Amino acid sequence: MKNPFSEVPEKEIYKAIREHLAWHTVGISCGTESWGTGVPVKYKDKRLLLTAGHVLEGHERSTIYFVARPDAELVSVPGEKAAKGSPLEKMKCQEALPVIKIQVIDVPVKDVGIILLDAAKADALRGLHFFNIDSLNRKAPLGEDVVALAGFAQQIASRTRTQNIVETRIRLYTEFPKMIDDPGNLINFDKSIHFLLRFPEEELAGGELLNDLHGISGCGVWKPIKNEPGKVWRINNHLIGLQIRVYESRIIKCTKIEVVLNELRKFLSAT
Repeated sequence: MKNPFSEVPEKEIYKAIREHLAWHTVGISCGTESWGTGVPVKYKDKRLLLTAGHVLEGHERSTIYFVARPDAELVSVPGEKAAKGSPLEKMKCQEALPVIKIQVIDVPVKDVGIILLDAAKADALRGLHFFNIDSLNRKAPLGEDVVALAGFAQQIASRTRTQNIVETRIRLYTEFPKMIDDPGNLINFDKSIHFLLRFPEEELAGGELLNDLHGISGCGVWKPIKNEPGKVWRINNHLIGLQIRVYESRIIKCTKIEVVLNELRKFLSAT
């Protein structure tokens, strides 16, 4: 793929983007076999997790757990094996998140899930790094077609539960799909609410193709912002939406970030 971001070597660009996404991506377990992904965000003085509504639907706030990569460990990606005995090989999920309130909004259309956390307790949790979305009050820039998608796919995670602790082997799944136009006749697709991505046709570790991803529902969709000419390259990922569905045609449907932010403001004003 031609480097769409800058003249920095493509391999280094993608490695840096994966690192940034790893800090701002968490796996969400609701105490059952359900599994999703979320984005920890700061909004004013609040600490929240944004995810897909169907990840949280039917679950109590006391059963929500999270998993994130350890602070000291570089992110592993599909095709790489975590070193034996490393934190990534066997991570422990934190105990139940300090949840104040959860909200599920309009499944399956907008399909937004919001978890409001106790800010002081959330800031003390290792592995939760909050992305500041105060600046995202405008529409997300959708001009370039390449975006970054990151989540904790269930197919590359294994878990065992011991009381309130989850032991897990997990890798962050990161890909760079392309935005596409509406191919037509998709269920519940609305251009004012959603955008679409073409899922990459690449094999993962073990020769498996993820024909039907489970676990990335609610993950962030990010647009790496291109630097101005002559400026030193730096990571500048802009959150543009949340992944909510994979169609059989390998099309990913996402809810636009401006829709999510509108629902977030309404949720906080009523809290």
